[in-house]
Amino acid sequence: DASLGIGTVPQTIVLTNDTTLVFFAHDRGIEGDWRLFMARSTDGGSTYELRQLSETYALGPSVRVVDGAIIAVWDTTEDFRFRSVTSLDGGATWSEEVIAQDNGCCFRETAAWGDTLYLTTALAISRTTDFGLSWSRIGYGEHGHETGFDVVMNGQGLHSLRMEAVPQGDDAYLWRVWLNLLP
Repeated sequence: DASLGIGTVPQTIVLTNDTTLVFFAHDRGIEGDWRLFMARSTDGGSTYELRQLSETYALGPSVRVVDGAIIAVWDTTEDFRFRSVTSLDGGATWSEEVIAQDNGCCFRETAAWGDTLYLTTALAISRTTDFGLSWSRIGYGEHGHETGFDVVMNGQGLHSLRMEAVPQGDDAYLWRVWLNLLP
């Protein structure tokens, strides 16, 4: 519907009880005023209820189901913070927004391992062990260096991969790489 304005590529979660959740950032018809929305269907997609989940600027939502909890994380580039909301009842109700990372830049991804959810950005890696209700930073890059975080999984568990470009003069960089098993 053109009257809705511009939206981003949606992310869909299908739950086992015939509930479908579709998450997307949307400008509400006001150019540049993006918020996180969710469309929820409890009848296999025949009808949807639309709900706004964020009060802050929202881009690039990433949604994961961790041990039954639904956690949505987004980038609020207007204040360089990442925020999240959590539902413990299949998307019927949602927590208030919490800050998942307070100096974020350049959203990378979220990854779940057991009951822990990790958030990686260009500057840091954070985790939650209480379904997104609180977050702690467990790694970060040095200010002024090009830094990238990612997560990789192998048979031993989930690892953080940190890459950092350290300036060495005119257009020359030394790349340092760390691979650590995440707690």
